Parts: sequence; C-alpha cells; structure tokens
Amino acid sequence: MVRPYAAQKAILMLLRQALLLQRTVHLQYVKAGQKAPELQQVDPYSLLIFESGLYLVGYSHRAKALRKYAVERIKQVELTEETFALRTELLKKSVTQRPFGLVEDDPTLQVRIRFKEAVAHLLTERVWHPTQQVRPLGNGDVLLTMQAGGFKEILLWILSWGDLAQVLHPPELVELVSATLSAASRQYTTTHR
Repeated sequence: MVRPYAAQKAILMLLRQALLLQRTVHLQYVKAGQKAPELQQVDPYSLLIFESGLYLVGYSHRAKALRKYAVERIKQVELTEETFALRTELLKKSVTQRPFGLVEDDPTLQVRIRFKEAVAHLLTERVWHPTQQVRPLGNGDVLLTMQAGGFKEILLWILSWGDLAQVLHPPELVELVSATLSAASRQYTTTHR
C-alpha cells in the first residue's frame, strides 16, 4: 500500500524548512476518527516512514510530550519565527519506551510467540523489535520473546502470520487473538450458509 503525498507537497516543503531551521510550527491536524482539524503547536524533530506512511515526529506543546502526526492528516502548516532546542531527555525516553510500532505504550508486555518451522528463518533473519530473543525449538519451530508496548499493533502483527504463529503469553493477548479469530471465522461462516 502506497499513500499518495502529492497533495501535501506544500506542507512537506514547510515541514522540511521547519526541520532545517528548528522552528516551531502551527498545524491544522485532523486526529483519527475526527472530521474537523484542531490547532497543534509542534516543535518538529524528524520525518519518518513507517509501513508506507510518512509521519512527523515532534514535541507537542499541548501534550508536553513527543507525538507522531500522520502527514496525510495535516491540513495546513504555519511556520513561526520561534526557534527551539531539541529536548534530549524526551528523545532518550522515547528510545527506552520501545513500542512495537508507532503506538506509544509502556513496554509492559512480556510477549512469547511460537512460530512454525516454515517461517522460522524469517524470525532469525530480521529484528522485529530491539528486545527480541529468538530461540530454536527441537522440531524446527522458534520461540520469539520480547518486552514491548503497543498492544493493538502487536495483535495485528500476530494476525498477519495466520496459523504460522501461536501466542503463548501474556494471557490477555492469547485471549484477544482467539476472540478476534473466532469473530472473523463467524463472519465468514454465516456469510456462506
């Protein structure tokens, strides 16, 4: 999936200028699930690409914390004359929080997932999370453990593996995966009767 950013060309040019000059911006930003934009005052720190999406990472004056803004939801950017210094303590904290994806949850989940032999090589060849440990099991399967945050993103990642992955821990994630798969199965079962 590729998101088109041609319509945001002017916005991206202003964000690039703000990043280079370390200037605060005012964003008209539409939060997920809302229709009307709201004003956000942000010190832009970087632009990042995550799963084919472009995000502005910056210090939110309202939240007094680092936040990520999907570029396609930015409707307008105003470059101010106000300059800022990077808040290095927030950058250090963001590195230690280690969410699984973009969701900023505390890394409270000790996750254990068993992957079948057919995909074991994919787990050993790639770093899915900085805390991951991959241990081979006797039958060719592997066990991945990690300490992460971002419950919903972990769920979606596990579901993407289909029957090649089995969550072993934590119990609430096992239950959520099971309930999600059961609901999906019922949806297809009732459709084809």
